[in-house]
Amino acid sequence: MSQHTLALATPAITGYHHRAMPLSILGLHDACQPWIFEHFIQMRCQTQIDDKHNVFDFADPNLLTTPTPWLSIQCIERSLIQRYLSDFRLFVIDCLLQEYYVHLYVDEYFIPQRAPFQTEHIIHDILVTGFDDESAVFTVAGFDEQGRYISSLVTYQQFQAATARASVQPDHDDPVRLLQMRPVAAYHFSIAHVIQQLTEYYTSTAPSALLFQSSAPAVYGLQTYEALQQYINSGIQQQVELEARPFQLLFEQKHLMLHRLTYLQDRGYLHSSDELILAYTELKTMAQTVRNGLIKYQLTQHSPRLLKVIDQLAIMHDKEQRAVKTFVETVQTC
Repeated sequence: MSQHTLALATPAITGYHHRAMPLSILGLHDACQPWIFEHFIQMRCQTQIDDKHNVFDFADPNLLTTPTPWLSIQCIERSLIQRYLSDFRLFVIDCLLQEYYVHLYVDEYFIPQRAPFQTEHIIHDILVTGFDDESAVFTVAGFDEQGRYISSLVTYQQFQAATARASVQPDHDDPVRLLQMRPVAAYHFSIAHVIQQLTEYYTSTAPSALLFQSSAPAVYGLQTYEALQQYINSGIQQQVELEARPFQLLFEQKHLMLHRLTYLQDRGYLHSSDELILAYTELKTMAQTVRNGLIKYQLTQHSPRLLKVIDQLAIMHDKEQRAVKTFVETVQTC
């Protein structure tokens, strides 16, 4: 076979690769929807910005290191592969033919449509999803130069250079991960787990099953709004370099919550949810405005714009506090 491409869906979360990549595979299969809607509720935010690239995120575990019921993950050290195979490209092609998505780290200096392309040597991960021998290209997924999660083409020559450069970096010994869907019995959706997470979100309590591994001090749930406001204030005072990513994740959480409400209503867990749907529609719109405000600030460095974002976050906090309280009370009475 001279070509083969594995499908990807638009992932429910795109803020980080470790969520976007697995979810773009899981999103292809309706059977995975109950699991997705049961998770990705609780949020965490650093109170001391020890890692500027991980300020705000879902409290759920890294999906590239924690298998889900449907996605098997095999890790193989790159050095072991190279010890027995002289052509790494053929290994990747063989994996794709066996329906494995291939996750690995490369030097994005050699990857077209990436911010570092031909400008800076940056080691980052990609997901290889297909190949075409006639055109001599791989199809890979990742963030483009505008921060969008997309699929793009990489020539075999560029791929060889990108993997060769990454494999000799002493601080990047990450294994090659092979991701593959596996058939399992139907997933049993737990409304009790959803209620537990909503309650912890409302009370700003750390998850009872804390799987997010980080030593950085953090807050959870509704309290993250205040932490995000402090983050922006630190940016105004030029103590940190602000990123739009935390606010993209804030938007995605509201977007996913809207879909969760519809899912619960369709299955009889919620009755008369119009008020909640309206509230989260407004919260999603406000989160989009906040995110766009950060993007515009990055372009203009106009600090007064950030003061409006801080005010908007305060309004969102109060609105969601009421919405989550109603959400928990409504679900519990079903």
